[in-house]
Amino acid sequence: MAAMFAVTLPSYGGPDVLTWAEVPDAVAGSGEVLIDVVAAGVNRADLLQRAGFYNPPPGTSPYPGMEVSGRIAAVGPGVNEWRVGDEVCALLAGGGYAERVAVPATQVLPIPYGVDVIEAAGLPEVACTVWSNLTRIAHMSHWQTLLVHGGGSGIGTFAIQYASSLGVRVFTTARGAKHEVLKALGADLAIDYTTQDFVAEAKAATNGRGVELILDIQGAPYLNRNIDALADGGHLVIIGLQGGRTGEIDLGAMLAKRVTVTATTLRSRPAADKASIIEGVLADVWPLIESRRIMPVTDRTMPMSKAAAAHEILAASEHIGKVLLVAPGYDQPAIGHAAVVMTDAARDLVADGTAADGAAADGAAAEDPQAKDAAAPPAAPAPTAPEPTTAADAAPEPQDPPTPPTAAPQDSASDVDTAASAVGVPAAPAEDEARLSGESDV
Repeated sequence: MAAMFAVTLPSYGGPDVLTWAEVPDAVAGSGEVLIDVVAAGVNRADLLQRAGFYNPPPGTSPYPGMEVSGRIAAVGPGVNEWRVGDEVCALLAGGGYAERVAVPATQVLPIPYGVDVIEAAGLPEVACTVWSNLTRIAHMSHWQTLLVHGGGSGIGTFAIQYASSLGVRVFTTARGAKHEVLKALGADLAIDYTTQDFVAEAKAATNGRGVELILDIQGAPYLNRNIDALADGGHLVIIGLQGGRTGEIDLGAMLAKRVTVTATTLRSRPAADKASIIEGVLADVWPLIESRRIMPVTDRTMPMSKAAAAHEILAASEHIGKVLLVAPGYDQPAIGHAAVVMTDAARDLVADGTAADGAAADGAAAEDPQAKDAAAPPAAPAPTAPEPTTAADAAPEPQDPPTPPTAAPQDSASDVDTAASAVGVPAAPAEDEARLSGESDV
């Protein structure tokens, strides 16, 4: 039987349980494509899956990883829109931390023009989450003000750029050290939640009116404060439960303000729903990326076999944007979030939609001399011979994934307080950004 390598979970626990092991090869079924993975995005949900609190939907790959980029290696029966060799990125229910993954063809996207194939791995989850919630559900419009909690996360950095590119006024919460980058990405107001009250700051910046939209990954502790920060008729969209899943809500405040509260996840949605979201992202978001109104924000890349170290970085919440795992045989580009910190002149050009790819890249390089190569993506890396697997890297024969703990519901986003030690995030006050920097499916 053909085999490949993947990051497996012989047991649940801390980052050390992630094991780079030989497993049966993935195979494309009917309506699916098989992707030779170049890179995979790391999401907060992966940390919870590793700890045993957020398992993939039944019938999907047991390995972590909800987004990848790479090249199509095979197409299954009934697939006509893709060809072997196409460079793509894809939204997954699981299985991205592997050398190959099978995915429904309807959840596959072309690599945006001008984006490196490795950096593209960090786009599907954030693009689908942000577009489906802000555009499809909340009907975001250019005259509104949006508050994004956890602006330094992958979701946050993308949401700031997406909303700003559409003319929306954007506020965000993040630690002070991240404010310069977030403002360069398009945030009009950055609020340091460690020293400032986001409700007071949002109202002060809107002459007491409040904001029309809030994209929240905190959950229970922010519930009533978010409603307080909303303008009359405002909309709160909850996409994560970093601070907790159970809280009380003041229905009287909701009635008085006529606010709407929506809660969503992406991972467990039906295939047809995901396919529809992919179509919307391709139509509405991809042109913004190709015109460089939105740029991938990658904090760092790491070898896929070092997934444990990547999980530790995500748990520490010191990153800005995405952390990516690169498959064996592919070079890791020297990329980082400094590449998107553009000069004001370059940002003005991008905002007007008149900047050529090279002009935007030069603007980024002017801010950071080392960013020029990162801002102008190199040609897609060609595969080389797989790296030899040492005895230290080799894992025992693959094991069946452990039985999920019965206390955790299938699509539950467990309290960080409850799961903190297993996930690798130390228990902390509700406003710690360890809880604010997760992805939608957490």
